[in-house]
Amino acid sequence: MKNKLKVVIDTNIFMYGWFSENKTFCTDIMELVEAQKLHLLFAQDTIGELMYISKNFARFHIDEEDERILLLQNIAELFHHSTSVNTVGTKSVELHDDNDNMFLKCAVKGQADYLISDDFKSGLHDDSVLTDSGIKVVSSEDFIKIFEE
Repeated sequence: MKNKLKVVIDTNIFMYGWFSENKTFCTDIMELVEAQKLHLLFAQDTIGELMYISKNFARFHIDEEDERILLLQNIAELFHHSTSVNTVGTKSVELHDDNDNMFLKCAVKGQADYLISDDFKSGLHDDSVLTDSGIKVVSSEDFIKIFEE
């Protein structure tokens, strides 16, 4: 692909990609992120959730404080190289899980090519989301297939 795809990535993809014991499609996506082959979009609440969840995960799973701090610094650097999207006042389809509306709003306002999520209970993958928002919501597996075409 010539142009970088603009993507919003759900926190679950980051967490599985960074911390899964096994190689998954999420780890493939994190490799694309690390190689800066994707144009990431974050809203104030999506980056906040990523920092919060990562910090809590690190407190319980990473023994060395220096390693925990390095993780958070790496997330800050990732945010620095992304595009910030102001979603204040942005309307979106209501989802089953209100906490996931922030990803859809970021994708809509930032005119993302894809919203990548493996949260199938949130409502993000419902047909009405695609129809009403115009955003392509895909799983990590589907995104990797699309990217490799």
